[in-house]
Amino acid sequence: MSGAFYLVEYFEELAEFFEKDREIVFFESPEELVDKARYYLAHEHARERIRLAGMRRARNEHTWHKRFEVAFKQMGLS
Repeated sequence: MSGAFYLVEYFEELAEFFEKDREIVFFESPEELVDKARYYLAHEHARERIRLAGMRRARNEHTWHKRFEVAFKQMGLS
């Protein structure tokens, strides 16, 4: 929600909510972390594009308000 660029260790649950390399960047080893960190530090435009897409997705779909809205709808309370 802060609008940061996310370079995080891969875990399946997070991959269900964000599109890999479009809204978030995952790494699976220390070597891959270093490689991707160097790449995105050197490629500001690519980093910014992913940062903005991830922020939009988070703010549009993953707020508590949205989560409760979906839950209430599924319970027939909307």
